[in-house]
Amino acid sequence: GAEVHRIDRGGAFTFHGPGQIVGYPIIDLGPTPDAAAHLRRMEEAVIRTAAEFGVALHRREDVQTGVWHGDDKVCAIGVRLMRARVTLHGFALNCDPDLSWWDGIVACGLPSHGVTSLSRLADRHTTVAEVGPVLAHHMADVFDLTFRVARWPGIDIPQPTAV
Repeated sequence: GAEVHRIDRGGAFTFHGPGQIVGYPIIDLGPTPDAAAHLRRMEEAVIRTAAEFGVALHRREDVQTGVWHGDDKVCAIGVRLMRARVTLHGFALNCDPDLSWWDGIVACGLPSHGVTSLSRLADRHTTVAEVGPVLAHHMADVFDLTFRVARWPGIDIPQPTAV
């Protein structure tokens, strides 16, 4: 089983687990915050990332946010603004999760839509380790950031720095 946690952000019910890249960029949107533009930038980074794996994804005008292949969501996005300008929460990109976790839930509050993954759409195994650096590159590009690698014992984690 899985633990259930109630959180305060847009996007309704979702799942986070192995096989996903879960990114929570904490960004100060400045004195005139545009939360919608922030969401569109995250979507754009995911769309560009998927294209590098031969997968065409898109936004949908009939739903608030997310990245899609037809009626199936590949990346869930939900954010909240703190002090009306600092973003909290973020996205969950399905690289190669066990999709059965979504059986029996209404993902993102959209009962007529499904969930899929990059692996299923690319018809090959795509790992978090493989997709992560590509996504980090596109996130840096759409948010106009430069990433540098931080050193911790046993892991490399990209850290954003303002340009």
